[in-house]
Amino acid sequence: MSFLGLSGDAITAESVPETCPRCQKKHFYKQHDFKRSLGVGIVGLASLISFVMMGQGYNWFAFMSPMLVALIIDRIFSAQRPFALICYDCALIFRGLKWDQLKDVEDFDLEKYDRIHYPKRTNGEQPAD
Repeated sequence: MSFLGLSGDAITAESVPETCPRCQKKHFYKQHDFKRSLGVGIVGLASLISFVMMGQGYNWFAFMSPMLVALIIDRIFSAQRPFALICYDCALIFRGLKWDQLKDVEDFDLEKYDRIHYPKRTNGEQPAD
């Protein structure tokens, strides 16, 4: 695992699994192998700098420029980092898959996540396998 990569239990996969080897569920999503906390930290720092610059009376372009820099950094990291497949149920990370293998896998879906992790709040409805 690198400084930028997702943290957690991970395995290397050669193909998209039918079921998760840890929890035996079939719910997966893909995302860039990039730590969310690092991304949120970059945006938070840019927001703080923008807020201070706005308070000091800089024009709109100057005080929004840190946010533009944060966006550019985010896009560079996204382009450089490979995709990872993640199990909704147990958060096991599958690395080593190519984009062609993951093109049919959905991105993260908060409604699906909530249905899996909070069944009482969603009237017990589980996502279809």
